[in-house]
Amino acid sequence: MEEDRTTGWPISDYLASRGDPHELLIRYWKEPKSIIRNGIERVAYHFNTPEVTEFMRRVVRERRFDGEDLYWPANYLAKKCDPLGLAWLQTGRGRNQGGLQYETTLELFGRCGHRAAIPLLLEALDDFSGNVVNGGEVSLEALYPDHPKDATGLQEEQTYYCRRAKKEGFKVRCSAELKTIE
Repeated sequence: MEEDRTTGWPISDYLASRGDPHELLIRYWKEPKSIIRNGIERVAYHFNTPEVTEFMRRVVRERRFDGEDLYWPANYLAKKCDPLGLAWLQTGRGRNQGGLQYETTLELFGRCGHRAAIPLLLEALDDFSGNVVNGGEVSLEALYPDHPKDATGLQEEQTYYCRRAKKEGFKVRCSAELKTIE
């Protein structure tokens, strides 16, 4: 976000510096404007408290439209390895974020041992962003600690992960595996 946009992170940084977000969290549920609700989520994102964690869970559970499709509340929860946040993110709806941000999101699946995201991680290996590819690789390496360390390239890695995922019963279609079969 640009510094001069009132919906960017700088204003949430400022509001968060003012302290306890309790009053903003209460306002959220009465606020009709999605852009303001989104801003409140971004302020809350700065705080690691039980109240904010429960707030983020409620936002995701109630699927409150926030203008960004709930990415930030789900990502907040995923950083805590919360199953609700991880489940929302494994749908891939957070891919509308930039490559650098989404890379860190993908890495959470491996860090949290969230195997249900394996199909999404395999798709990430074909992404146009090198950052997203890296995030997928990092998580797959964590989820498959016995992966071959001497792979000669991404295609070989993709083939390995695709075959492992299929053996585990995941419904996946992998471009690298298709290329090696032809």
